[in-house]
Amino acid sequence: MPCLSCSIRPTGSSPSTQSHAGAHEGVTLTNVLSTAGSRVCTKTGLSLVRPPSHTIHRIGLTQYDAVNPEVRDRSADREKWSRWDTPGGRTLYAADTAMGAYAEVLPYIRENLPKTMLSTLFPDDDPTDGDDRTTLADQVRAEMPAPTLRDKITQGWRDIRTHYELKITSGGWFVDVLTGTSIQTLNHVFVPAGETVGRMTATDLTGEQRQLTTSVAEWVRNQVLDDGSLPVGIKYQSKHGYDIPAYAIWLRALDDGKSLRSERIRMVTASAVKKDDPDLREVAGWYDLKVL
Repeated sequence: MPCLSCSIRPTGSSPSTQSHAGAHEGVTLTNVLSTAGSRVCTKTGLSLVRPPSHTIHRIGLTQYDAVNPEVRDRSADREKWSRWDTPGGRTLYAADTAMGAYAEVLPYIRENLPKTMLSTLFPDDDPTDGDDRTTLADQVRAEMPAPTLRDKITQGWRDIRTHYELKITSGGWFVDVLTGTSIQTLNHVFVPAGETVGRMTATDLTGEQRQLTTSVAEWVRNQVLDDGSLPVGIKYQSKHGYDIPAYAIWLRALDDGKSLRSERIRMVTASAVKKDDPDLREVAGWYDLKVL
């Protein structure tokens, strides 16, 4: 299967002007309404959902405040970006619950190093210099300043982070990119007509190919929906569990040079990440992390 992340670009205009547009003919805003607050956009073919009415949660570095993500440089390496970042813009990530917010950050305490044998990587080295069963992961951890901390959530880790509860204060629509409807729409946009291989799936959209996911985000962000509005952001299921709804929110007002007051999101509470937080401890248990 060809790599979708290689030079991926939209192959044409929005789905409403492509060959599959007939699938949407005769569709009205009335008959596309499904569950409360969700529908299919008749112009783009994307699945839309309303912002949550409850607060959402984010675990973030305190130094950046609640709503102050990094602006992504258009010329930067996208492989270092987060999943739904867009060039020249700010993207804020949050989850439906505190447990979901912890699930999005705690796995990165562990480094996922390959377990390839050093003897395979360096066949010319003298095996008598060390144990020829040593893996790359073993060697890197042995050379870390504090290798025993990789399985622990330390006070230092907690002290520089804050648990934020946020509220989206106005309406609009999120695009749910992981529905079958949205995925097929994205395939019509990004995959050349007639191609039967290389079509993207939910696995691709929850994978690590940042050239792909950020290109999808860039295209979605630029769409004008059938009610004339622009998408608030992307709703998706965390790769750490499909029962963990998460949100990528594009801070359009800040990107346009306006003040934070112009954004549709507000901080409700900010609290320390505490050792005895039951949500922290629950999620730490998922990843065999010890809370110190």
